Amino acid sequence: MHVFYRILVLVMLTAGLTASTLVLTGCYVSTARYDLSRPISTQDWLIIWEDPADVTASALQTPDYRILAGQEIFGMQAPLDNYLEVFPLGTSSADGTNGAHVEDWIDSLRPAMYFLPLYDDAGDWQRSLLIWREQHTAMIAHSFDDDYQKYLTAKGELTSFLIGTYGNAYKHSEYRIYWSWIGIFVLAENEEGSYGQFFSDFAVAEDQVLPYSFEELEGRVMSEAELIEIFEAIEDAVSEP
Repeated sequence: MHVFYRILVLVMLTAGLTASTLVLTGCYVSTARYDLSRPISTQDWLIIWEDPADVTASALQTPDYRILAGQEIFGMQAPLDNYLEVFPLGTSSADGTNGAHVEDWIDSLRPAMYFLPLYDDAGDWQRSLLIWREQHTAMIAHSFDDDYQKYLTAKGELTSFLIGTYGNAYKHSEYRIYWSWIGIFVLAENEEGSYGQFFSDFAVAEDQVLPYSFEELEGRVMSEAELIEIFEAIEDAVSEP
């Protein structure tokens, strides 16, 4: 009998360890799914508020819409190709050094963000959303019309300035949107170099003193080197004890 009980205990321990392993593995997989920086997909739910103020008004606030990404929004087509990625910047370059390019400062761990312009059947822009990942299968969205219009204006001004200053090479620039600690800016990139322009404010804590503000940078066309100087100055300011 003693031998039987010893075998039974060993079997139970083995089963317990196996179950624990499966639970731990399941927890890892579940945690891994909460990758807030992963790209949007048609498996993501969009939780949409028309009024941005309603997003944080109450924990029990009911969204206006709950749809899957890629579906129609407000009666307008919204395929994933229309989502414009917004790259969030960190307070230091990604590899811990002072990166020489804006993309070196992208914070790959921050939640994925997008602008989503919506167009009618005639191809005219009607509305826009700001979207960011909240959970592994859910993204928060709210109206972003005014700031998206500012983006379009800044993009047009930036392009006109660069073409007028450097020639037609900038007619075929690639544009990327970056979310920084003091504001959002658009960057025009091509083989001739990169230039950016801020177009939307980002709230800075009242008790935080930074060497640059959105107000003094708004509307200026800045080279990539100038932007990096700004990032480095802010990094030094926020890292001071």
